[in-house]
Amino acid sequence: MPAATPPAGTPADTPCFGLQRQLAPFALTRDGQRVPLAGLQGLRLHALAAIARPEDFFAMLRAQSLELAHTEALPDHYNFESWQRSSDLGLQVICTEKDAVKLWPHVPQALAVPLHLRIAPGYFDLLDARLCLSSTPLNTNR
Repeated sequence: MPAATPPAGTPADTPCFGLQRQLAPFALTRDGQRVPLAGLQGLRLHALAAIARPEDFFAMLRAQSLELAHTEALPDHYNFESWQRSSDLGLQVICTEKDAVKLWPHVPQALAVPLHLRIAPGYFDLLDARLCLSSTPLNTNR
């Protein structure tokens, strides 16, 4: 896992941990069926994302040799109530799992690709240690 670069102005003694996002090797249908990403090669896809850095999601899909005929970056946490599907109904809609929860009521045939996160070893150990140091016992005799 590549080392993380701390933001400018971060004190030198601040721990910094890397994070990697990668796609699951499958997409999910609304009813939970798994569709291998390799099985989507050759299909024309309409990829949409209402997440931070949507271009990263699109790049990960392209890295799986998927044909993105149309990409659509929406504001993070978009609710899809007013979303209008592309006029090209021949495109299979594909999005992140996060977006699918809000999109499926409007486009039930959309596919959702889970994003998996890998966090550098030691992050959770340090987090646990810091939480233990900052916690104080509750006084229940009040």
